Amino acid sequence: MQPMTQSPHTQSNLKLAFLPVKQPRRRASSVLSGREREVLQLIVDGCRTSDIAQRLHLSQNTVKVHVRNIFNKFGVNDRVQMVVHAFREGLVN
Repeated sequence: MQPMTQSPHTQSNLKLAFLPVKQPRRRASSVLSGREREVLQLIVDGCRTSDIAQRLHLSQNTVKVHVRNIFNKFGVNDRVQMVVHAFREGLVN
């Protein structure tokens, strides 16, 4: 039995089939939950944790959890970086 030969076109297609597929970049806004977007906007507006908690009827600890989640999703370490990122991505006005 003779080995099968493949045309260059078939070889090229096989190589392409096994290349990693680039995932479309998701907008940062689609990564945030609705509540996280609310918290983010209030931070941009200058609200403190206690202000946000009162306005959204949440505990301060819950607000802190939302802020920490936003930090993680944006890859930032503080509120200033978070706000800068939000403006750069067009998430806030």
